[in-house]
Amino acid sequence: MLALGLVAAGVVINRWNITLSGLVAPPVWSPGILGNVVAVSYFPSIIEIGVGLGIVAYALLGFTLGVKYLEIYPRSAKIRS
Repeated sequence: MLALGLVAAGVVINRWNITLSGLVAPPVWSPGILGNVVAVSYFPSIIEIGVGLGIVAYALLGFTLGVKYLEIYPRSAKIRS
């Protein structure tokens, strides 16, 4: 548990460092920005879009298989007449 906590804390501190340094730097120092005018626009490539869709599809597949094979909803009793 200690190792898990240290790994999670390390990830959070690393991301905080990256985000904080990006917020502190003035816009004139940031690459791709000239004053308040954006010099370069960004649109994700087809590979980045595919990876994002693949992650969502994998999560939906896990949910679908979980509902199908795990006993989440009780089966209704058949009524005999």
